[in-house]
Amino acid sequence: MTVGTVRRVAIAEASSFLILLVCMIFKYSGPRNGIPVMIMGWIHGILFIAYLAVVASAFFSLGWSKVHTFWALVASVIPFAPYFVAHHESKAETR
Repeated sequence: MTVGTVRRVAIAEASSFLILLVCMIFKYSGPRNGIPVMIMGWIHGILFIAYLAVVASAFFSLGWSKVHTFWALVASVIPFAPYFVAHHESKAETR
């Protein structure tokens, strides 16, 4: 497990939420096609679980504190917050 992996998964998870949101807007304002929402919902769900697994793995392999891990897990349920986790880890890696 590396900090780069945490960053990449956090960005992918947050981006998938953004794409899912756009799909939902098009579903309810356009031709009422639910297929893109279903596909992106699955992708986002898988990335969400991957993010949780990566954060748990970072706790053990990178030596994250309980507080750091707690806030990274809280970020998983707040829209776009994983972008801030990725940014924070990017800054921590350069120190």
